[in-house]
Amino acid sequence: MERVAGVRDLAGRREVVGVTGVDRSPTRTSGRIAVLAGAAAAVALATGSLPSLALGGPGVTVLAVGVRRGEHSFVSVGGFGLFLAALLAGVAGAPVPTTLVGAALAVLAWDAGTGAIELGEQVGRNAATRSAELAHVSGTVTVAAVAGGLAYGTYAATAGGRPVTALVLLTFAAVALASGLRLMPVSDGES
Repeated sequence: MERVAGVRDLAGRREVVGVTGVDRSPTRTSGRIAVLAGAAAAVALATGSLPSLALGGPGVTVLAVGVRRGEHSFVSVGGFGLFLAALLAGVAGAPVPTTLVGAALAVLAWDAGTGAIELGEQVGRNAATRSAELAHVSGTVTVAAVAGGLAYGTYAATAGGRPVTALVLLTFAAVALASGLRLMPVSDGES
């Protein structure tokens, strides 16, 4: 925490005192959601493909460290590790729904983690942001569900060579999801 100067008035006598500044660390709600979504992604992907745990486990750990320290790069590397775990699961022949759910949870973990850091930097950790954070997460889940549903629907309609088709559709869904998240308006909290 940073220290800033303040003024205290004692019986007509003004004196400068140290006051604690705003804690700019990541917000708790989105930080917890990020770590839980990351852990759920790793577990879901491991149920379909145990080798994906080799990428998913470290991905969750790096993401959690990034959320704790407020480091965007750690959160991005952790989220990327989780997404690579989803790609590995798809190539290894994991069920397509499991792979899509794991990928969606990986993107949710990354989005919530970066959101926790950005919100903490902007308004502080202790600001009343819970409802805005939950609204943002709801939007992310909605976009992920639509992208995953479209990817699965396309896969089911084509039902071709499974690992390659799943990999291509998973990548398409991730691009659509990331694009959708960047197009979502940011709430200013005054609604």
